[in-house]
Order: sequence, then structure tokens, then C-alpha cells
Amino acid sequence: LSGSTTCVAYVSSGVLHVANLGDSRAVLGVQEQDGHWSAISLTNDHNAQNPDELQRVLGEHPPSEHRTAVRHDRLLGLLLPFRAFGDVRFKWSPEMLNQLYESGPNVRSAVSGSVWGLPPHYLTPPYLSAQPEITRHLIRPADKFLVLATDGLWELMHRQTVIQLVGDHLTGLQHQRPIIPRVDMTLGSLL
Repeated sequence: LSGSTTCVAYVSSGVLHVANLGDSRAVLGVQEQDGHWSAISLTNDHNAQNPDELQRVLGEHPPSEHRTAVRHDRLLGLLLPFRAFGDVRFKWSPEMLNQLYESGPNVRSAVSGSVWGLPPHYLTPPYLSAQPEITRHLIRPADKFLVLATDGLWELMHRQTVIQLVGDHLTGLQHQRPIIPRVDMTLGSLL
């Protein structure tokens, strides 16, 4: 019942193919002739900050819903990304959702109270898409690496900072102290 965004990439015949939906991103690390690093975004976020994506969502619903389909930069005032896997409560018909919710205690126990029932103003689903946006990039000699990450990284660090850190590490300018695992170690303690 929950959802997830995604960003995947593969290389074929010298072409980098990227499929993205939601607010995960692919950023290419390019080393310029002078040695400096440049960050090239290969994806677009699928949210209200992307005018094309906002128009796509509004265009899929009647004008009478334009004030409710996207409220406070969120789908139906609730969900930030406009594309994701899962999150069926933004995709399925009211009949299918009600049938799911009434199907038994196993479903009820798996669904938190905050997502029980239909979202407000749920008139013409689907509101959320799982159709990825596909981009292609012809790989050049200056293209050195690709960073695929969720919004958890991009909300904390600018893409140029991420590329600079990875690039400096690859060229030996940045050294990480060895990690000695501890029982109480968390990912946050590594930063």
C-alpha cells in the first residue's frame, strides 16, 4: 500500500539510459579539461516544482478539480511526488479501494490510520502515475561517474557538492578515514 520513487540506469552501446519516476535523481559527474568537476542532471523531479509535471497532472483531470488535484504542492494535498510505484490509494477506483479496505483484518493491520479510507476530493483517479520518464545520454570521455540517489540525499546536499565529493575521492584529493564497525553504529554516524 505504500509507495516508492525510483531511478535506474543502464549502459548499452555507449548510451546511458535513465528511467526515473518521482524525486529520485541521476546526476552525472563530468571532469572538465581543467580538472574541475561539473554536475549534469539527467532527470527531472516529478512534483509541483516542475511546471511540465504540474501541467501533466492538471491536464489529466477536469478543470473543476484543478484546485483540489494539487493542493499545497501535493497530490490531493497529501503526496509530494507526482509519480511513484505503489501508493494505490492515489491510483485505484474508490470501489477497488473500499473492497481492499474491507477485505479483512490483515489489510487493516497493515494500513496505518492516517491512510485509511479515500483521500479528500478523490473524484477522478488515477492521480499518481508509475510511468517513468526516460532519458538517454551519449557517453563522452569526460563523463566519469553517475550518482543515483533518493531525495534523502538531494534535500541535504546540492548536486555540485555531491559530484565534487565523489570526484575528489576518485582522484585521491579526498581521503576517508577507515571505517571500523561498532555494534551501535548507524549510517548517520558515518557522516
